[in-house]
Parts: sequence; structure tokens; C-alpha cells
Amino acid sequence: MPSLTIQSLVARQRAAIAALLVWTMAAASLPVQATGGLEPYYLLTEVIPNYSNLGDEDQIDPQFGEAIAMWDDILVVGAPGTRTGFGTTFNNRGVVFVYRRDGIEWNQINRLNVGAGVSSSRCGSSVAVSSNYLGIGCPDQSIGADQGGGQRRGRVTIHHRNATDTEFGSVPALIISDAADSPDARCGTSVAILQDQDPFTPLEVLVAVGCPGRVSFDPGFPVYGGIDIYVHIFGLGWGQVASISGISATDARLGQALKFTRSGDDVLLAAGAPGASNGDGQVLVYRQGGNANTWTVESTLSGTASGRFGESLDILEDTLVVGAPMRRVPAPAPGGGIVQVPVGAWTVAGRLCPHQFCSWFVLSEFVGQWLVPSSTQQNALGHSVLVAEGLPGRRILAGEPMYPVAASNGRVHHRVDSGGGNWQLMVDEPFAQPFLPGSYTVGRALGTNGELLAVGVPGYVELDQGPRGRVLIYSVGDIIFEDGFESPIYKR
Repeated sequence: MPSLTIQSLVARQRAAIAALLVWTMAAASLPVQATGGLEPYYLLTEVIPNYSNLGDEDQIDPQFGEAIAMWDDILVVGAPGTRTGFGTTFNNRGVVFVYRRDGIEWNQINRLNVGAGVSSSRCGSSVAVSSNYLGIGCPDQSIGADQGGGQRRGRVTIHHRNATDTEFGSVPALIISDAADSPDARCGTSVAILQDQDPFTPLEVLVAVGCPGRVSFDPGFPVYGGIDIYVHIFGLGWGQVASISGISATDARLGQALKFTRSGDDVLLAAGAPGASNGDGQVLVYRQGGNANTWTVESTLSGTASGRFGESLDILEDTLVVGAPMRRVPAPAPGGGIVQVPVGAWTVAGRLCPHQFCSWFVLSEFVGQWLVPSSTQQNALGHSVLVAEGLPGRRILAGEPMYPVAASNGRVHHRVDSGGGNWQLMVDEPFAQPFLPGSYTVGRALGTNGELLAVGVPGYVELDQGPRGRVLIYSVGDIIFEDGFESPIYKR
């Protein structure tokens, strides 16, 4: 899809201004009937983890569904709290589950245990997948002489499968770690993959690794966070080609969230820095130069109200959505005065390229509604965000895993771009499954393959077992999906 035209962007901005730019997403307000016969999502199936041979009875809170990635018929689910190992090494190394679709069912094809040593690696805190490559982030992995000492430099493993393979290789094709990195760099907090689908392109795949806890000096002054870029070149193998320095704001945490996209002829990388500007947060959009060695900042977007803007993000061609799960709103304090309540928000931005000079502009912000006038975090709207392709416009989804306050059942917001910057809340939504009371945290992670929606529920409780986690797979009507998988089992 080409970048936005000047006329379309102006129309969207005018419409957004007419709507006061900020739409309050009140739980009590009635959702709008979307135009064009668009439908809400329908639950198709549930993906349940198998912890056999992992000490199932010893799993306390494996957090299955904490991270999700999808590609075509492949679903990848991170369970970073899963305990593996033996004796003193039996801890939260984390596990990643890989499934392949068969009809509406998802069959497990891999269960990858890539944590190492005595540290709680938390592998599966981030995952990314393309047609032939799978990336797994282990941000708490201790590396180097301090192995097990708690200095979490982090690690990422890249797994490969050939075109004829069903499974990804259990032995990593690439291990990314650096014993000389700064302590608590937490590389692998995010990982992004962009694979070229042209078989004749020598540069086969790009991998970006976020190291938000890194502290380096450029030049001589401290910068916070960082991003490492790796490539695989056909016939030559893997190599690191670039390292994007952090930014000067203390504890900016550049690299907390990452996502690649193509927009026209450009390769873009969106990176979150939620700690920038004293926690207001920023997102930087980088554009690749003539090769993968060169990345320049195309735009910087800033948050507000200590919202940690950039904690989550997604980008698809000319549409960028950013989560700010700590976004604060004023509320009357019980004893008088005003209290700033952290409820969360998400923001959508569009790309404009006049005369080949491209930039990003905020179109709308959607802010959560406080339920209790307290400075304690509630709702966490925007903890996860997602752009999904659809007709007549794109769909944006945002997880609200801590809704309602004190219960954290969780739910997902879903809006559709019906033109002119008019993002409409769908009928019967925000949606969530009718679980028994408990901290299920529905919507803590989101994923899509362009056809289906996967929603992470890492707090899902199995009877007599405690939290085990689950992933819910949704579809909608023929407006978007034409592959025969849209028949609803339960309408939500």
C-alpha cells in the first residue's frame, strides 16, 4: 500500500481535530455501529500449553501467552515463566511453543528450551517469526563471568527452517550475546525480523535486537538503550552490520519495543523508548539507507503524562500504533484536589511523503477511563497494540490486561478506520471471554497473520493447577476473511 497522500492525511487530521483528537474509551459507553457491515471478532479455538516432561506439577506461573507472533499458518507463543533445568538450575529459563494450523486447530510442532545456566533467562519474553526464521528473546540471561550473578545482559537465539521443513531447528542458527555488554542491558527484551520474500535477493533476512537497559557513551556522554542489527546474506551467513545508539535521556530504554515494516520502497524500523522525557516516552522511526549498515531517524514521536509511550508498538506500511500503558488522566481525589490516575492509552500515526521527504504525524489518541481515583496503575490500556489489515479500512487492537482495577480479568479494544480518520469502536466490544473471576490478564499480548487474531491470556487458571496460560484464536466475517475459518463457535 502506498504512503498516505497529502489530501488523505489532511482529511484525517481535520476529522481527528473535529473529534477533539482524544476519544475517551469509557467502559460504560455504548460502542458505535461500524459502517459497511463490519463484524466483531469471534472465538474460534483456544490453544492450551503442554508442559509434559517439564515438571508440570512444578510450574508455578509459566506465563504462556506473555508474547505472541504469527506468520501464515505458524503461531509462536512465549512462556517466559516456565521452569526448566535440574537441581539448582531449575528456574524460570522460559520456553517457546510453536504451533501449525490444521483447520481451526493448532498442533504443536516445536517446544524450544533455549535458556542456559543457573539464571532465570525468561526466554520467550519476546518472539518474532517470518516464513523461515524464528527469534527468541531471553532478556534476563546472565552472560560472561557473572553467570548467575544477576547481571542480565540478555541473549537472543535465531532458529531456521528450510522451505521443505515443518519444524524450526532446535539448535539455534545464531546466538546473539555479548559478555562485554553493560550489566542489565537486557538484550532480547524485543526482537524483530524482516525476511525478503524475493529468493533472488542476497540479503535474505534482517534481525533487530532491543537492549533497553544498555548504557554506553557516544561520544563521552551516556546514552541509554540501544538496538543491534544483524543480517543473513545468502552464501555468506550471519553478521552484525549496525548498532543504533541509545538516546541521552536518562533511562530512556530505547529498544523496549521493535517492529520492521516496508512502506513503498523503504524499509522502516519503529523503536520504543518509553523512559525518555522522564517517562513520557518516545518512538523513533528509522529508515534504512542504501544498505543495512545505515539507519537514519525519519521521525520522532513523543508521549505525554508520564504514559511510557513506546512500551508497545506495531507498524504496518504507513500506519503506526503506539501503546502508553501508564498514560495518566486527572480525577477528583477522595479527600479533595486532583489525583493523576494511570489508565493507559494508545496513539495512531500516519506517514506522509511530500517530495520524497517522509515524516509521521499523530492522527488520534485514545485514552482509557479511570475506575478508581487512585495513583495506582489500573487498566494498562495499550500494554499491547496491533495493526490488522482489513476492509474497508485497517483495524487497530489494544490490550487492556489490568481491567478492571483490582481484578485484572483483561479485555481487548478494537477499532476500525472507516475513512477520514474516523476510528470506530466495534459493536459488542471491547471484548473479553467470560472467565471466572481472577487475574487472567486477557490481552497482555496480541498477534495476527492477516487472517486471524491471537490474544494472550498468561494468567489463565486451570482448575486445581493454578495459572497455566492460554491463547485465544479469533476470526471475523467474510469482510476480512475468505478462507473458510470464519464460522463462529462463540460470539463475543
